[in-house]
Amino acid sequence: MKSSFFHRINQHLLERYPNIWNTRLVWMLLIALIVHILFFTAGYFTFIAPRSLHSQLYDFDVLNGNGAMLFAVAVTIILLVLWLVYLFKNNAFKNFYPTSKWKIFLTFFYYLVIMFAGSTFHMSYMVGYKTFLNQKYPVEKFEAQRLTAAKAAPFLLQNIEDYSLTSRRYPSPFDTLQRRSCTPAETDMLLNGPKIFAHKEWVQFYTTRDVITTPADPDFDQLVRNSLSHYNKDDVYTEIQNGPRSNKDTVIITLVDKVFDLSHLADTIYTIFNYSNNYFLTDINRIMTEEPGLYKALQTREQGVLKETYELLLQKDAAGIKKRLADFMLLADEFQIKSNINVEQWFKLVNKPDRYRVDSLINAYPSYYQEYYAAEAEAADTVASTVDVAVDAAATPEIRRNTKYFIDLISFKNVFDNIDELRGWSNLRNFLHVSIWIAFGLSSILLAFRITDLKSVIFAAVAAGLLGIVVALFALVGGLSNASLEFSVPYFLVMIAMAIFIIPALSGRGLSKRVKSVFMNLTIVFMVPFALLVLFIISTHQHEYFRAKYGIDYSILHHETILESLGENVSWLLLIFGLVFIFLYAQRMKRWKALEEG
Repeated sequence: MKSSFFHRINQHLLERYPNIWNTRLVWMLLIALIVHILFFTAGYFTFIAPRSLHSQLYDFDVLNGNGAMLFAVAVTIILLVLWLVYLFKNNAFKNFYPTSKWKIFLTFFYYLVIMFAGSTFHMSYMVGYKTFLNQKYPVEKFEAQRLTAAKAAPFLLQNIEDYSLTSRRYPSPFDTLQRRSCTPAETDMLLNGPKIFAHKEWVQFYTTRDVITTPADPDFDQLVRNSLSHYNKDDVYTEIQNGPRSNKDTVIITLVDKVFDLSHLADTIYTIFNYSNNYFLTDINRIMTEEPGLYKALQTREQGVLKETYELLLQKDAAGIKKRLADFMLLADEFQIKSNINVEQWFKLVNKPDRYRVDSLINAYPSYYQEYYAAEAEAADTVASTVDVAVDAAATPEIRRNTKYFIDLISFKNVFDNIDELRGWSNLRNFLHVSIWIAFGLSSILLAFRITDLKSVIFAAVAAGLLGIVVALFALVGGLSNASLEFSVPYFLVMIAMAIFIIPALSGRGLSKRVKSVFMNLTIVFMVPFALLVLFIISTHQHEYFRAKYGIDYSILHHETILESLGENVSWLLLIFGLVFIFLYAQRMKRWKALEEG
């Protein structure tokens, strides 16, 4: 019954759509669809367990780490080899069946679709796990979870220096001032003005101002000696190369404006009031890749968290603090984060309403000693050991204890980073471009083989290899002679390409059919790279023009070459160009087939 069903479909395709029947398009796409669904399903359940997000991951790590890419490649090879076995059984073009350039183009297009569908299973795997992450952690929910972690961060007691005076960024004026610190032995580094002694070092808070001047200023040397930093302002060349510079030596000098006395506001002990290093809210990947206004938005959100924490501590709101800890631990349980401390034990370590002094530390990961991994949570007064005794500015002993408690914050932070990284689609777009061009290249080679024969394809490959050696020797000779390779090599390639394209058209009957087949195969395979080469040469000339016009400042002034303007769209434009070229060149393929043998 099934055999009869498949036979009827094949017979229908053979009679009405011989091109589709010959390329096995329907069956290949059906098989590919089933395999894509299987890979999507596997990808969807990759991160079903939150602990799978505990190690830092990127898309390449996910694809290579669990063998998805290797398995996808193996399936692709098997599927395409079986397809080629069936494809090579019939070749209407070589057997002189009536055809048209439209049919030749459709044959190539079917090859392209089959190659792409059969070689992108890894992309379905990526779509699967990205779909899961976007569904399991939608933006609103995920940002709320990030905020929950951020609100508990000041009470994590990880790094003692996070609670020092130099870390303080709230309230005003701490949020607008710069600061420097040095040991008593380095007092020559201190600025003229008030200073505060805290934790065995001097701390100063100050503002800066910029002065724009030139070396001709009589006070220039003095300004440089007093500066925190100085650098030349952007030079601007005239349009005449090597001509005189305008504003050549303009220098921007950063000076100390005012040193502030904050001794009445500063707390010189290690205290939660000083905490400002909330790394749960720092998301570098998104800052780099999304809207420029995101950095300001993150700063505003961080200031909001600092403000809420500051007010919570001022009010000595024990219930509010405990709720933050409890919410954090619930989130840790959801992410399957290891820890050996409960909310009550943690609350005892942080609830010091006198000045919220930090006198105990929690580990950010389990101790290297195996017994710490299995350690049961104990009372804080029995698990802590004194690791340091210091004296604050008021000569009050500061005892800091390193407990055996831990919260695996490394994994906690990785969960946030991984979800941010892996649920984005930019890498999938990159894979899409690479995959479609691999499919296009293989389809071009397959078309060349189907139009001509294996011998012509091999001769074309050998010719391409020899031409590559010639180009390499040309570049070597040019490099040894100190010639500019930026233009010479691309133009040499253009000359070779033009010869390949033009010689067969001008030769008439001077070249044999076999030789013309080699030229034709090279044209089919290398026309799109030739178009990219032309765009590259145009962009190089544009760079040279901007260099001549703006001098060394061309890189910082706003201008774009044609490749920079097109961006990733150049890939799609070249793909369209390649398809149009194959369609137009199909007529040349038909004329070649009509040539006499020999």
